Amino acid sequence: MELDARISLVQDIGVGYGEDIDHVKYTVLQLMRECPYVISKPEPRVLLIELGDFAKIFRMYGWVEDYSDEFVATRLVTQEC
Repeated sequence: MELDARISLVQDIGVGYGEDIDHVKYTVLQLMRECPYVISKPEPRVLLIELGDFAKIFRMYGWVEDYSDEFVATRLVTQEC
């Protein structure tokens, strides 16, 4: 029996209240789709999860093929945001 090494990426991203919600979701999704470590199935998602005191908080969800790619993929996506 072979173990599945896939792992989910879950990362919160805060943006200022002046940022458009649809634009933030679109941009983060594009970055996730362009990241060579993030796989396309299941499809990455970005959700607005909180309206904080100083920022809108989004949560990005994605998957990488191997758990050893989790850190690299998260860094690549979030450094571009």
